[in-house]
Amino acid sequence: MDDDIDEFHFKWQIENFAFAAHRTGQFMTSPGFCADILDETHWVLLLYPRGKSDQEYIDVAVQREFYDNGGDEIPVKCAIELEAVDYTLHQRVVSDTIVFRNNTSHIFRRFIKRKDLFKMKNTLLPSERLIIHCNLQRVPDTLVKDFIAVTKIGLKKSIFEWCIPKWSRIRLPEACDPDVTEAPYVTHVTFPNDVKPLFRLYLCRSRTEDVDLRLDVVELDPNLKTVLKSHITVLDDEKKEVFTVETIHQFNSVESLGSTCYSSSPLFPSSDVPDIATDVLTLQCILVIPTGAYHSNIRSVVLDSDEDEPKTVNTTDDSFKRDIENLFKEGKFCDVKLRAGGIEIPCHKFILFARSPVLNKMIDEIDEIDAELGVDNPTDTELDFDDLDGDTLKQMVQFLYTERIENIKYASALKLLAAAQKFQIWDLKEKCSEYLRASFTFENISVTIAAADLHNDHDLMECAFEYISKYWGEISTTKEWEAFIKEQPNLHRRVCQQLRSRKFNC
Repeated sequence: MDDDIDEFHFKWQIENFAFAAHRTGQFMTSPGFCADILDETHWVLLLYPRGKSDQEYIDVAVQREFYDNGGDEIPVKCAIELEAVDYTLHQRVVSDTIVFRNNTSHIFRRFIKRKDLFKMKNTLLPSERLIIHCNLQRVPDTLVKDFIAVTKIGLKKSIFEWCIPKWSRIRLPEACDPDVTEAPYVTHVTFPNDVKPLFRLYLCRSRTEDVDLRLDVVELDPNLKTVLKSHITVLDDEKKEVFTVETIHQFNSVESLGSTCYSSSPLFPSSDVPDIATDVLTLQCILVIPTGAYHSNIRSVVLDSDEDEPKTVNTTDDSFKRDIENLFKEGKFCDVKLRAGGIEIPCHKFILFARSPVLNKMIDEIDEIDAELGVDNPTDTELDFDDLDGDTLKQMVQFLYTERIENIKYASALKLLAAAQKFQIWDLKEKCSEYLRASFTFENISVTIAAADLHNDHDLMECAFEYISKYWGEISTTKEWEAFIKEQPNLHRRVCQQLRSRKFNC
């Protein structure tokens, strides 16, 4: 960068972007930011999820706010880019010199096609997170100021099991019939705090497709314009996960069935369903829709001289996090001890309760036993974990208190991923998954894909498939891949089936 150029950098992170149910012309607004290097002018980014005028594209605009006290006219060049899962920047567009006055904007029309973004969702939209970089450069004059804005679209979930008896003999319809409201292949979906069901699900069978099982979703409130995302997991007789399929249903411009709005998506081949001794197909369903609420904050960026990599500090709640971290470091008022690999870590029940439903349940069970035995003054609760090593336990507990992982390496990320799955610490699982997605090598991809399969990490699995497709010639000749074929033949066969379904020969 030239030393005589004033430059301001801003990063906007939008979580759950796939649920942005905006129509053409509607936009999301980033949190405002003050570019002190540009005469303390105030700016926002505008994002049109379905374009300002063309629904096939995503548009981005840079806008100077009307209320700042900066100069009347500021000549600026704007650059917009998207951050990929490996932190590289893509889709860069740069404007000509624009003279910004108060309440003026510049829009980058047709910034990226929606279908192209979702085709590359594992790269540019990991975990439904869209990250936009904006660079403002005065023309001409030094310093770069960095900030990150985070906008999170609020979500609510409905989690339930859908049990379909007499699976081997049931006759599924070829299409949903809104007049049929009660049947084994029909279920209703109610979300927390809602009195009435919002959706009705139908399991249907297509006679002509390879993927012959289909999910039809009927919207029960025709005025509801929303996005529904489903995770449907097939469970075996022991309630263990066999596989999961994800579908997305857009109730904005949907198909109609008479006066009923519905959306349809293929699920999986019926031949993939395992043999079930009870003849009851059990589907674990997680359905997610946006609440309509948005949560935003601004984070300043601090450069760590040891790593030369930006660290973010949330200016709205870092003092609270610091207090919680100090509570952990000082070890005061601890009432539970976790042990693994010869290491004992004193903790606080209220932290474990809030951060892990599994630890919550384990501690509750011990407390209930103490109560049944009439123990008036129980000692600290103690939990031993034979399947964890000490370092993994330390890193996991530190994350529960601080939301940070220190000194993470490939091997420790694999162990933490397993711990996060075991204790249902989903934000830790996501951080480990992000690290692994950026750490593929020809030698470790087989171990990574086995971990993704074992811990039901679909994003990691998808990224691994893309990597294998791209570098198949190099990967298939490694001794690690040869060992993978011998040690995990079933998983290897499924990997090849997936690659062939993408028209790739392996």
